[in-house]
Amino acid sequence: MRRAGLVLAAGVIALAGCAGPVAATGESPAPAASSAAPSPSASPSRAAPSSAAASSAAAAPSTADTGHTATGTTPPAKISMICSDKEVLARITALAGASAVAGRTSTWEDGLYTCRYPVKGGALVVSVKQPAAGTERAWFDQQRSRYPGIATIDGLTNFGLPGASTGDGVVLFLNDGMTLTIDARQMTDHAASQRSDDAYALASVVIACWRHDSF
Repeated sequence: MRRAGLVLAAGVIALAGCAGPVAATGESPAPAASSAAPSPSASPSRAAPSSAAASSAAAAPSTADTGHTATGTTPPAKISMICSDKEVLARITALAGASAVAGRTSTWEDGLYTCRYPVKGGALVVSVKQPAAGTERAWFDQQRSRYPGIATIDGLTNFGLPGASTGDGVVLFLNDGMTLTIDARQMTDHAASQRSDDAYALASVVIACWRHDSF
């Protein structure tokens, strides 16, 4: 029942839209698609770009995720948002406290972006992998095989996506060719079942943001 409630909460986020990036304390803001064309929003509260801005942006190369373009020195905004989006950081704060957000660090290598949020027992680890075209499902299945006893997430709670979770804090989803992994196992001040729910809650926020916002 708790996960069903989280699905509804994710729907609210999807309708409202995510709030955008926040810079971590002591580090530069997360990479953003500054040269991309302004994204039209389904939210009536967001103003449409001016005709001049739209004309200028149309001539600029897009850094939006167009499918398997995870190359270069910085990750696409759709990936880096796991370490910068306000909705994501608000959920992290609720789960692990403000210190986890303030102390977060990230790495980007070979199409794998990893954000580590320090917690009492170690780290809450959130990662997104965008593998080479044609290998997306294989990479998801390989990642899933790393966790003995992991089970498929069925029904409405999988958001219509391939998903799996362990009973102690790992949740995986495959969305648009990207594998999202939430690993909350080191949050040892939470019971195992609570860690599992925490990981799922965070995944639901990320997926809601992906589905609403154009990156």
